[in-house]
Amino acid sequence: MNKAVMWLYCVLLCFLSTSVYSHNQLLRLAVASNFKNTLTTLVDDFKRQHPYTVTLSSASTGVLYQQIIKGAPFDLFFAADQLRPQQLVEQGLADKSILYAYGKMAIYSAKTQANYAHQLATLPTQCRIAIANPAYAPYGIAAQKVIADQPELRHCMQIKGSNIAQAFQFTQLQTVDLGIVAYSHILEQHIPAAQFQLLDKRYHVAQAVALLKRQQQSDAAHEFIRYLTSPNAQQIINQAGYLGTLKGVRKGVSQ
Repeated sequence: MNKAVMWLYCVLLCFLSTSVYSHNQLLRLAVASNFKNTLTTLVDDFKRQHPYTVTLSSASTGVLYQQIIKGAPFDLFFAADQLRPQQLVEQGLADKSILYAYGKMAIYSAKTQANYAHQLATLPTQCRIAIANPAYAPYGIAAQKVIADQPELRHCMQIKGSNIAQAFQFTQLQTVDLGIVAYSHILEQHIPAAQFQLLDKRYHVAQAVALLKRQQQSDAAHEFIRYLTSPNAQQIINQAGYLGTLKGVRKGVSQ
């Protein structure tokens, strides 16, 4: 082998090694809007121990799901339901679907400073209630269950945000009379207790993460899944208003 060929071979080998190394050091996360801030906190904590570059994209679960089936290059998909991650497993686009948390919900009104219960009992005839769009957001589906179970809410016009974060914004800006929102947003914004009612576990939203298939699987994705089982990660999730849980990791099974 002459020197020119040997030199070219070495350059190519170095390039391929660098490409694989760079890929393995990159972690690309897709996250439902309700969990975005919590995941950002988790990533910051994770990076203190792991030298990875992490990118984060947020939208409603339905929008992210459509991006993934069209080839968006994510490593992990933190959905606000179990359905889409399981569908990705069934379609051969994900290796695993893992339950990582239960999201809590609340009814919130920024128009009262005194007593939320009184506000609920005196809603105007033409009341407006903000929810996430159930066509794209699992929290919107859960919100419709709440409305169906509470007669005083059934006559309200539903104002649908593109995701649960937008539904919270509508409510906080008082463009609606009240909203059915993620409890995590209530905690993040330090909403006074008089302005909201935490809903019981009947309305908890089971949230799963999908480990997506890539041509070159990211080492960081597996590291991050392991990190989520740590006491520190579970504490962050619980303090953000969720019930953290990682019950078993079985290939192709949504817990």
